Amino acid sequence: MSLDPTGLSQAQRLNMVNLVCSFAWTDFDLDDDERAHIRALCRQLNLDAAGREQVEAWLDQPPDTDEMADPGAIPIAHREAFLEECQRIILADAYVDAEESLAYRIFRDILLSERRDDD
Repeated sequence: MSLDPTGLSQAQRLNMVNLVCSFAWTDFDLDDDERAHIRALCRQLNLDAAGREQVEAWLDQPPDTDEMADPGAIPIAHREAFLEECQRIILADAYVDAEESLAYRIFRDILLSERRDDD
């Protein structure tokens, strides 16, 4: 399953990429494969020029905690695909450290429990 931009606003798509970038920076290093993956995600989500420019800034330096998107704002219908995308970015450099694994599990549990609460 891949993220489908249908029905998502530009802001929602950018928020998702913001969170994916945050995951990519969990290990404090962003390699070329991770950068390429995030750029491909931007194309898949049809981000506009301003959005792509913002993402390039996040590829140079992780999103500041004040800039981080609210994970709860991810539409319920897109959460599973979004979590798969987070997994892909974590695996993009072929190395998963403990912090990445823990961050993903916590994030997954939060998003999926919110989904169950909203059903």
